Amino acid sequence: MTTAAMTSSSKPTQANLCRAFMEGATLGMRYGLNVMLRKGIRLTEIRLVGGGAQSSIWRQLMADIFQIPVVLPVSTEAGALGAALQAMWCYCNQMEGDTALTDLCTDFVHLDDTSRAQPHSEASFFYADLCISVISLWTMLCAP
Repeated sequence: MTTAAMTSSSKPTQANLCRAFMEGATLGMRYGLNVMLRKGIRLTEIRLVGGGAQSSIWRQLMADIFQIPVVLPVSTEAGALGAALQAMWCYCNQMEGDTALTDLCTDFVHLDDTSRAQPHSEASFFYADLCISVISLWTMLCAP
């Protein structure tokens, strides 16, 4: 059961409160994704990094809310890897000419397929409706 689906008569537990925080943070990120979608940016998967990424519960929650697969890279040093890729991209563009960053990522970013979370359609439908409600609420609260 999702925390958002709890009724007012449900007794909050530590697990429910933790999930509510995770849902709230992820719905906030979904708001950002909606902005990117309106700008024409399309995602096929999310590559999740950081300490929270180790939680299979959070990966599944993200897949359900974002409605796309979520996967971890093999390297846990995302900041260092990202900096190295950017440096390599700059060097290749300077020395060899036009180099696509996506080509470098394909060559050097390896994914842990055992960590992959696929969206569950029932949960995705629930969160899609919830996201609409949350965005409407945020819009009302932030209106001048």
